[in-house]
Amino acid sequence: MALSLVEVKHDIMKTITNTSVDRVEIGAMKILYKLLGILDNIVLKKSVGKFVVFHRPNDWKVIEEVLVKHGYPHPDGMVVDVGGHIGCYSLLASKTSNRIVSIEPSKASYKLLVKNIAENNLGRKVETMNLALGSRPGFVRLFKGTIPGGNSTDVDFGLGSEEVAMTTLDKVCSKIST
Repeated sequence: MALSLVEVKHDIMKTITNTSVDRVEIGAMKILYKLLGILDNIVLKKSVGKFVVFHRPNDWKVIEEVLVKHGYPHPDGMVVDVGGHIGCYSLLASKTSNRIVSIEPSKASYKLLVKNIAENNLGRKVETMNLALGSRPGFVRLFKGTIPGGNSTDVDFGLGSEEVAMTTLDKVCSKIST
């Protein structure tokens, strides 16, 4: 969904002229979501330590938390990264683990996850799966979230959705253990 600056300006002017504070806040949130939609179509490339990371502008907070601040432990066994997003934790885990399975249901995030694994030559260590995990195999509707990696199968934020394949963690573990 691409918006022109004229459309965004028009939405801002409509929001400012509202008299109710609640209506202004709701209007401002709608404009913010539209702008975030525009930002989702921009892919940036950044070097972070020894890694190269492709990301959307809104993904920087996740990258900073995982790769810059090292806010997560460094496991040394096999890692299953559920909700792999764009691969930050899988990149970090690759420093100490020889086998990582990164599972990401969102097609947009999965595309960047695969690109980041390839760009960092981690294809032998990191296996990726474009799936959702749940209590049973099938399909599920994934609603686009308001923050990076904040997608939901329960809450419709009104930002769009996609149908994704779903399996169980048990099925994934039985597949990767063979």
